[in-house]
Amino acid sequence: MVIFPTETVYGLAASAASPEGVAILKNPPTDEPRPPRASTWHAPSAALVAKVLRITHPLHRRMLARLAPGPVRFLIQKPLSELPGILEELKVPSGVIEHDGEFSVRIPDHPLAREVLEKAGIPIIADRTSAFGLGDGHTLPEDIDELAKKYKVAAIIDDGPTRLGKPSSPVRLKLDGTYEVLPGGMLDQRYIKKKVDRLVLFVCTGNTCRSPMAAALAQDFLARSRPPVPTRTLSFGVAAAGGEPMTREAREALSEINVKVGPHRARALERDQLKDADVVFGMTRTHVQAVLDIAPFAKGKVFTLDPEGTDVPDPIGQSPAEYRSTAARLKQLVERRLTELLASQETLS
Repeated sequence: MVIFPTETVYGLAASAASPEGVAILKNPPTDEPRPPRASTWHAPSAALVAKVLRITHPLHRRMLARLAPGPVRFLIQKPLSELPGILEELKVPSGVIEHDGEFSVRIPDHPLAREVLEKAGIPIIADRTSAFGLGDGHTLPEDIDELAKKYKVAAIIDDGPTRLGKPSSPVRLKLDGTYEVLPGGMLDQRYIKKKVDRLVLFVCTGNTCRSPMAAALAQDFLARSRPPVPTRTLSFGVAAAGGEPMTREAREALSEINVKVGPHRARALERDQLKDADVVFGMTRTHVQAVLDIAPFAKGKVFTLDPEGTDVPDPIGQSPAEYRSTAARLKQLVERRLTELLASQETLS
């Protein structure tokens, strides 16, 4: 038995393969009896969880990539047919870290905790120390050494007050590829959705022609392709005069190819708008550089819309035929870029 810190609360931990440790953690001396549930496997990395639990659905992999490590307890549903192979690889008895085919997993965002979990080399289960009368969870009491003897604790790692001091948020990854945010914990549904949804930005100069056309074309493509990861698009201009509408010629060019355009007012690109973006597409190389001048941290996720690096010229002031030509080219480039993006796998660490 070991007590160690996480970013949320302190945990009382044991090997998932230890019958005595499992028995202690399954029966905390709380006032109310708990319903049957799995003990939570505290894993050192999302990559390990994805590998062992065979997580392949794009949305679930993205959730691991975006929310882990962090204050989330994943409840991962697996087909009953896969349980024997998973438990054999983990070398954990049935019913310890899963209940009715649902695994309980945490990947702490605490360097010391993850180092301990990595070096242990075995699946570790843990529960909050407060459930065992070992302090409030946020800190360890002064008499922790004496209190811990009751649970045969062999080591106590005291790192002072935990950074967050609140329990992790339970999120269920369902068999059908969707997810559900359960009550409790510090993260709400809106925050998790914002973290998980993919955001694609399109950038031009004035945000009245090319970038809003690209965003509308992207939304049309996404509505038809229905990607497993919810994806939003926005458009901005590096020199936009706030409030300007999309040009009439741009709307007409899109209408001719049956692409609907909602209300639009030009918006100037600002640094904060780039923080949540997964990828940013500039219409020209000049736009790409302007984005990087605004936010150097965006390097690595800003590209020209044309994969070959060729600029998409501004049709402003040109003939309707030029707008139609621009719309046709944008459609081709947007669909190519989004097809590549939707096919990409999340990188897990």
